[in-house]
Amino acid sequence: MTENIDMNKDFEEMRAQINLLREKLENQEIVNDKMLRDSMKSKLKTIRHREIISYFAVGYVITFGNLAFHYLGNSIYFILFNTLMMLGCAYFTYRTHRKVNETDLTTSDLLTVAKNLKQLKKDYSDWMLIGYPAIIVWFLFFSFELYTRNADHKFALSIIVGCLVGAIIGGIIGTLMRHKVMNTCDEVIRQIEGN
Repeated sequence: MTENIDMNKDFEEMRAQINLLREKLENQEIVNDKMLRDSMKSKLKTIRHREIISYFAVGYVITFGNLAFHYLGNSIYFILFNTLMMLGCAYFTYRTHRKVNETDLTTSDLLTVAKNLKQLKKDYSDWMLIGYPAIIVWFLFFSFELYTRNADHKFALSIIVGCLVGAIIGGIIGTLMRHKVMNTCDEVIRQIEGN
């Protein structure tokens, strides 16, 4: 009989230890989930900042770029083309980032977050198929207009070369920003899929 009582006490003690261990594991999962979500929130903020920089660049080019193009003698057609191209870039940026921006990391399913980030990466890659040819068309249109509308061809050529250098520098900066966004997406996706 005392042996049964001792065994019951041992079983009760083991149950209490198992329950304590379960509570600790549940608390550990909650802490790990919170840490993961906080880390992802910080990384997604980086992507959001890149998006905002893009909007400012579009606003700057539409406002001051078009003013400069007007003073350089470009036609209203080129200025409208430039404005439509910049608005197209802003729309693409909005559409690409929309699902990621609407994601609430405190309540969202992490697999949905990963899916949205994969879609963002795909959209960025698809955009390059449109963006690079559009830049080439823009540059050719700009160069043709500037050269044919200016009597001083040396001046026109110097502006064209300056724009080409600026476009190359801008392309490098844009590519670096794109790689940063893609790498950040990869990091978050790895965190989610590794969890």
